Amino acid sequence: MNARLALCLSALLLTPSVQAAPACADGNPIPITAPSCAPLKPPTLSCAMPTDVQGALKQPNASTVQRASNLFSWQTFIALNWPVDPAQRGVPAADAPFSAPGPRVWESWKEAYEVYLPEGREPPAWNAAQEMPGICGGVNKLLLRTSKVSDVVDGQLQALPAQGDLPATLKDQQGRLVRYEIRLNRTLFDYIVSERLYDGTVQAKASAVDFPDGSQLIKAAWREIDESQAPNFLSTLACVCDDEDVDQPTGCRVQRMGLAGLHVMSKTLSAPQWIWSTFEQVDNIVSTHADVLPLNDPACPPERCPPNRQTPAQVPSQITRVVPIPNENPICSQTDQPTDNVAALNADLRKAISAANLALAQYEL
Repeated sequence: MNARLALCLSALLLTPSVQAAPACADGNPIPITAPSCAPLKPPTLSCAMPTDVQGALKQPNASTVQRASNLFSWQTFIALNWPVDPAQRGVPAADAPFSAPGPRVWESWKEAYEVYLPEGREPPAWNAAQEMPGICGGVNKLLLRTSKVSDVVDGQLQALPAQGDLPATLKDQQGRLVRYEIRLNRTLFDYIVSERLYDGTVQAKASAVDFPDGSQLIKAAWREIDESQAPNFLSTLACVCDDEDVDQPTGCRVQRMGLAGLHVMSKTLSAPQWIWSTFEQVDNIVSTHADVLPLNDPACPPERCPPNRQTPAQVPSQITRVVPIPNENPICSQTDQPTDNVAALNADLRKAISAANLALAQYEL
């Protein structure tokens, strides 16, 4: 999906991190063959998080603005998926290669349930270890959510919105639920704590919220996979539970999970309305690996498998792409029409990433 500017509709609310970032090497520029209407600095394999879009969204050609936004999204994806420093949440292991195993930077951010506690209690400090239920047996990722946002939030934020009595869930071709997590970076977390926005009564009285630049929010979707499929995903062992009660979850089991999609929301100086970047695993709609089933059954006719509709429990979802990934070169003379050959740009980035981390090369913008 193409990167785009969007209003952040999330109720999760954000001051700059007080911890200095480690020194990240610049990395070698990634060769870009996808045509562009103006020269722009290419992404690099570096753990350095970009602070803003090149040109601050002020280029005279809308296609250049679009390309700059897409490059920002890809550089952000690389930085987010750098191995994390095991001693510091949200801090990249600057000395580790991109290929190093282990949790990625964004996976160490605060999960929303670590921030919004019962009775509006103040959350533990940023670097406090994430508490895991004893039932999880030492596994460090807990997946409870079966939808990306609460039912009270606009259904457009869901992969499939709720329909009638059917909840907003997504199921694979075996009828297994896709699981979600919502994570906040330190800038966002520090703001919530300083303004006491973890307390619903304080939120209700707040007249305005001024999210600081550098705030980021992640919404990740995970699907069940077999060990043989793991090389095609960013994967992890997770404690998957059927009850969203964090303190006393039920129906828990340890399961290998693969990242299916990643929404990244970033607030920058030039984009106070936020930049929304979405990355998806390449097998989501059409299988590109023989051993990975997509979230779509091409053999099922629309009258039997209505596309993008909710289904009863354990009945597979039939996911189809509504907006194709753009694959046409920009017409630079049409300065007010933002276009970019995102498919070609994806191919350039995936080729470069595959040499360093084959699993992370299985994702596209």
